[in-house]
Amino acid sequence: MKHHSRLIIAGLVFVGLLVWALTQERGRVPQEGEAFGIDAKTVSKLEITGSDQKVVLEKQGEQWMLVEPIQGYADKDATERMVRAIAELKPSGTRDEIDGQRVDLKDAKFGLDKPQLTAVMTYEGRKQVTLHIGKEAPGGAEFFASIEGRDKLYMVPASLRSDLTQKPEQLRDKTVVHFEDDKVKSVSLQYADKTIAFEKRGEGTEAKWFLTQPYEAKGDEWNCKQVVEKLSGLKAEAFAPDKPLPGQDPGFAKPTIKATITLKDGKQWVVNFGAKARLKVSDSSPTIVTDPKATGTEKDLVYVQLESRPETLLCLDTILSDLTKTDMDLRDKRIVELKRDQVEELRVERKKGVSFTVRKSPDGWQLTAPTTGRAKTTTVDDILWDVNELEAREFLGQQENLQQYGLAIPDTTITLKVKGQSEPVKVLVGYAKGEDGHYARTSQSDQVYVIGDALLLDLPKTIDDLKETSSTTTSPPSGPTVMPSKTPTKSTK
Repeated sequence: MKHHSRLIIAGLVFVGLLVWALTQERGRVPQEGEAFGIDAKTVSKLEITGSDQKVVLEKQGEQWMLVEPIQGYADKDATERMVRAIAELKPSGTRDEIDGQRVDLKDAKFGLDKPQLTAVMTYEGRKQVTLHIGKEAPGGAEFFASIEGRDKLYMVPASLRSDLTQKPEQLRDKTVVHFEDDKVKSVSLQYADKTIAFEKRGEGTEAKWFLTQPYEAKGDEWNCKQVVEKLSGLKAEAFAPDKPLPGQDPGFAKPTIKATITLKDGKQWVVNFGAKARLKVSDSSPTIVTDPKATGTEKDLVYVQLESRPETLLCLDTILSDLTKTDMDLRDKRIVELKRDQVEELRVERKKGVSFTVRKSPDGWQLTAPTTGRAKTTTVDDILWDVNELEAREFLGQQENLQQYGLAIPDTTITLKVKGQSEPVKVLVGYAKGEDGHYARTSQSDQVYVIGDALLLDLPKTIDDLKETSSTTTSPPSGPTVMPSKTPTKSTK
C-alpha cells in the first residue's frame, strides 16, 4: 500500500514538473475569455493614439523607453500595467448582432468610425494587434471597442481606457538608476580634487566593505551601505526641459560628483551630479514651471545625468551632502579586533593611576593583583566595551619614532588574554593630544592613531573602585534582621 502511494506521489510530481517545463518553454498560458492571449513578456512596442496626444513606448533590452512625444526612460510598473491591460484583456461582452441585425462597427453610435483611442501593440517580433475604443456604453462602466481584423463589437471595462490615457509626464521613470543593493561590487565617488572608492569582498554573510581609494583599509559597513542606498533610492523631482533654461548651466562639463556603480556581473552605471538650481516644480507633474503665474513649488535641486540615459533629471540637492564623503567617513575606524566574551584576563599597567589584573572565573571576574577579591562586573565590562569599540580619530600611519608620541614607553598598557589566541591583544596609550585625545597603537597593527579619552576615563582611579563590596546594616535590638544588600550596579554599555 505504501509503495502504491509513493508511486502516485511520484506521478503527480512528474506531471507538475512537466506542466512547469512546458509553461516555461511556451510562455504564459492564456486564460479563458481573453481577447488576445498574449504573453506580456514578448511585447516590444505599444503605440497609443488619442484625440489629443500620441504616446509611443518601446522596449530596449530590459528598459522600457518613451519615444513620443518625449524621449526618456519609462516607468516600468506603469508601462507593464498598460501592456498587460491589452495583452490579457478580457472583454466584458461581445455582440455579433443587435435586435436581429448584424452589428455595423461603423455606426456612429458606437464611436468606432472615429475612435477616441487606438492602441497598436507589437509582440513576438513583428506580430501586431490593434484595439479601437469608441464611445461610452450605457451605464458608464464600459466602452464600445473593436479589434482590427474582427467583425465583432466588444465591451471593455472603463478601467482599460483609464490605463491607456495616462499623460506622458506621468509615465516617466523618476528613479535615476536601477540596481539591487546586494548586487553592488564597488562604488567610486569622484570629486573635483579627489576620488574615494570602496568595494565588497567575500560572499554571503561574510562579505565586507573595503576602502580601495585613496588607500586600502577596512570599510565602515554602515556608511558604505548608506552611500549605496542613497544611489539606488535616488529619484527625480522633475525633468529638465529639452532646451536649457535661460541662464542655467547643468554643470556636467565639470561635475560636482561623478558616481560609478559597478555590479558583480560587471555591469556599470555612471551618474554625474552637476550644478545646483532653485526652480519651480509643477504640483501636478514632474515638470519645471517657467510661467510665473503657474502654480508650483520652488525647490533646491541639482542637475543629474545617468550616462546612456537620454534625459536630464533634477533631484533634491541634499543628495550632494549625502554623497560628499571623506576617507575617514568610509573607512572602519575601529582599531581592535576582539571578542569580548572570549577575554579570560585583563591587565592594566599605568604610570599614573592604579594598575591591576583581573581573571574570569565561573563566579565572575576576580582580582588577582595588586590584591585579591571579587571585581565589579560592570566596571570590567565597561573597559572591555571601550576596548572593543575603540575608534581612531586620526590615522597617522606607521611611525619609526614612537618616542615622540609617548609610545616607546606608554603611559598606559592594556593587555587582554583571549581564549584560543596564543598572543594577547595589547592597547598602548601615549601622550595626550589636545584636550581629550591621546596617541595610541595596538599589538594588531604597526599604525599610530589618535583616540578619544573614553577608555582612560572608565579605568578605575583606585583599587576600591574596582572591588565588589558588601555592607551590613546593624538593626536596632528590637527590630528584624536586615540582610546584606547588593551594591547597585551600573548598566553596561
